[in-house]
Amino acid sequence: MRGRRETPDRGSRNASMLKTLPLLVCLGAGIVGGVFFAFSTFVMRGLHRTDPVDAITAMRGINAEAQANAPFLVLFVGSALLSIAVGVLAAVRISQPGSGYLLAGAIVGVVAMVVTVTFNVPLND
Repeated sequence: MRGRRETPDRGSRNASMLKTLPLLVCLGAGIVGGVFFAFSTFVMRGLHRTDPVDAITAMRGINAEAQANAPFLVLFVGSALLSIAVGVLAAVRISQPGSGYLLAGAIVGVVAMVVTVTFNVPLND
């Protein structure tokens, strides 16, 4: 019919999402990983070179900023949430080639956030 648009079936939408979502997860997790790498290799070493009282004051400021920094939180939490979405889509299509790898990667992405929030963040308090 004229004027009527064909919509892709549900399977092709899921397949398209399985291509797009992992890319977004990789980008978000890569950026967050880069922030963590810079923090570990430059910021912490720089704080180690200062007076302990100054380092504590600076670390408290860094922690306060990290907890209130919307772009960082969107990337950090968003990557984990997108990992969950990838995991669900991969589980639904587990018989398809590569779905097991996507599911494993999604689990690792969620575990990384859980470990950070459960164990690392409380060390900052």
